[in-house]
Amino acid sequence: MTFGSRARGDNQLDSEYDFLIESVGVRSLWDLKKLEDDLVEALHQNISLLTPNMVKDDFFLLKGLREDGMHIYGNSLAHLWGAKD
Repeated sequence: MTFGSRARGDNQLDSEYDFLIESVGVRSLWDLKKLEDDLVEALHQNISLLTPNMVKDDFFLLKGLREDGMHIYGNSLAHLWGAKD
């Protein structure tokens, strides 16, 4: 899922990409760092990666994800805020 200014469409040219990564393929901090490096190289832009564990207790971030998150691959993240798919 991408979120923030890029998902809303009100980004600046130098705005970073914000991603919530929910993948069984990302099992360690090393995997997350490798993914981050690959995305920076592909997008030529700074990025911010979050995992569900990083946001599960952050009401305001979850609210932002619900409001402007753009699901780009895989299953819905509705379980993070108690909704059912």
